[in-house]
Order: sequence, then C-alpha cells, then structure tokens
Amino acid sequence: MNITRHSRVLIRNLRYLTSCKISRTSSTILKYYKNEEFVFVRNFSSVFSKSPEYTEVPLVDLATFEPICAETLETLTEYFEEIVEADEKLVNADISYSDGVLTVKLGNGYGTYVINRQTPNRQIWLSSPKSGPKRYDLIDGKWIYKHDGVSMYQLLQEELEQIMSKPVDFLQFAK
Repeated sequence: MNITRHSRVLIRNLRYLTSCKISRTSSTILKYYKNEEFVFVRNFSSVFSKSPEYTEVPLVDLATFEPICAETLETLTEYFEEIVEADEKLVNADISYSDGVLTVKLGNGYGTYVINRQTPNRQIWLSSPKSGPKRYDLIDGKWIYKHDGVSMYQLLQEELEQIMSKPVDFLQFAK
C-alpha cells in the first residue's frame, strides 16, 4: 500500500471514529502520513473522558433508587405544572407523567423535554431540545451527569430560565 492510499484509509477511519463514541479507556493513538510526515497525532481516550470526580460510581441498589427516582420525577412534574401554568407565554404547553416518563411539551417552538427513569442502569435520562440527551446517576444524593459533573437541576435551571418569562428555581431541589 502506498502512502497516499494509507493516508486515505487512516483518514476514513479517523472520521468514522470521531463520529462514534470511543471508550474512555481506549489508549488508541491515530496517526496518518501526508507527504511522508506525521501531521496528526491524537489520543482519543481524553476526548470522551468523564469528569475526574465521577470516573467510577458504584451502582445504587434498587431499594434506594426506586423511591428517590419516583420522588424526583413526581416533584419535577408538580413543579413543571406550577411554572408552566404561571407563565402566560406558554399557553400551548402540556405536561404528562406516566410509568416513570415525564414529558414536558413547551410548545411555540420551545421543544419538548423528556425525563424518564432507567431502572436497569439506576439512572434518570433527560432529553433536552437545547442540549440533547444526558444520563444522570445518583451520586451523593444528587442526579449528576458524569461527563461534566453538572446536576440535572442545574441544567434545567440554566435552560428553562432562558425560556420562561418568570423566574424558575430548580436548584431548590438540588439540596
């Protein structure tokens, strides 16, 4: 294989790998040649690494997870209903909670938030129209996204205060 063909193969593999989630434990270093020189070296293990504080979190037992998760989702449902009802610009909003899935349709181009429990993983998954999907683990009594260390309530606070015309306080639940 000549260097040009070798470069194309490596570049194609590089594009594929960057579009996939690569295990943070991988120590793969990709290199390719261009004009007989190394022009790219990257350690992908650091690209998808988790927040150093939360690299290894033990799985919470089911007896602890279930009541905390249920309380979290019910509390969020009540709070969403309260703040949406009080906000006159969200007239088409709809909130529903059933079987561990909270759906908050804000309408008027604001999108839909879906927050649901994932019992096998002992996580709460949040899908946001602004920041996309995230998986929250119960760490020291708080729902934390391990990749950046941000709590679910902090993310909701930051995103929804930009949407709502009245102040919101999701951080009251983070205590």
